[in-house]
Amino acid sequence: MKGITGGIPSYLYVIVALIVGIIMLLMISRYSSVLFGEKEEVELTGGEEEISRSLSEIIQKCWANNRRGLEDDSSICKVVNFADTLKIEEINVTENLDCEKLPNADCHIYPDSSDYDCSGCSSPYFDDTDKIIWLTEPDNTEVKISYHGGSRKIVVVGYPCDDRCMCERDCKQKCIDGLSASDCRQCYEDCEDIIIIPTCEGYLYNGLCWYLGAAGQSCDEVCGEHGSACVNTDWNDYNDCRICEYLTGDTRCRVDQVACDNVNRPRPGLTLIGDPLTEGCHVRRDACPQICDASDPDHQRICVCTF
Repeated sequence: MKGITGGIPSYLYVIVALIVGIIMLLMISRYSSVLFGEKEEVELTGGEEEISRSLSEIIQKCWANNRRGLEDDSSICKVVNFADTLKIEEINVTENLDCEKLPNADCHIYPDSSDYDCSGCSSPYFDDTDKIIWLTEPDNTEVKISYHGGSRKIVVVGYPCDDRCMCERDCKQKCIDGLSASDCRQCYEDCEDIIIIPTCEGYLYNGLCWYLGAAGQSCDEVCGEHGSACVNTDWNDYNDCRICEYLTGDTRCRVDQVACDNVNRPRPGLTLIGDPLTEGCHVRRDACPQICDASDPDHQRICVCTF
């Protein structure tokens, strides 16, 4: 054996070592997100151009990581949250793609697609040049970017999406799959008949929705963020501060005697800054009309909004 190995030229060992090294580098590159724990969730900020570029980069990386459509298995590539909202349409992302590697020649804006032409984003290397299924709305605050192994496409889905939105997305998929133009339009028109029942993301009581604001916010601002209006009347927490505890998790409950004309101490709510005797949930002892535009920089108001 010693005689055999001794007869192998030394440069062959170098070649073998180089081959092994290249294979290891390829494996590290292929599975880097697993080995080094790439973040599955990111947040994007900025205007339409910045968001369009960032999303196109994430989508193209997802495509490359799945061997440009050769992978059989489906996978979630990234969950993207937005500091504000998505703001953009499919065409905005398409304009930033390397179309030869990831073509997306049909932006599928239904029922009227006349204003969106993505036909220039094609590639001679793919028979199917529509590689992105875009199921989002500009007011979405989160999107999930996935690779679908069955269709060999990237799927971008936005959230939140109510029943009417889900109906329209179902229509979009049917239109993509070949539904006639007239039936496609009718499908979308039928979605308009769906009645959207509002939901309360805060504390629902007595037909109204109670929300916790940020420090220094007025109730006009708090309710406005939730697409509703402040109820300009008397409202108060229970004497045990159960609404404040539900919204904040703070179990400290303080009953205050606050004059109705003292707009600098709006109650109920959560006091953040102060000595141990003042921090925690606060409720008014007496009935008092609320002032929707009042605020306190050291206090988070609990507000009652239309529902």
